[in-house]
Amino acid sequence: MLSLGIASIIEACRNIEKREIIISEKEELVGYVTRQGAFLLREGRRHSIYQRDKYRTQVPRHTEIMDELARKICKDLDIPFPK
Repeated sequence: MLSLGIASIIEACRNIEKREIIISEKEELVGYVTRQGAFLLREGRRHSIYQRDKYRTQVPRHTEIMDELARKICKDLDIPFPK
């Protein structure tokens, strides 16, 4: 049982190593999203809410955003990912 847990952890680490983790600057992502027609709907305590037509998404207040989250934000707003 213990070896199964360790094996799954090792496999997860291998998957992380294969995947490229790219970190985007929040300002670049927000600039791209606004050029695509999204606008700032409101500011929350931890997130900014952007809207494009009927689509909405939350953008965290971090200075850097991981690539997977940037893809999700673009997908939520129905815009193509820039990279």
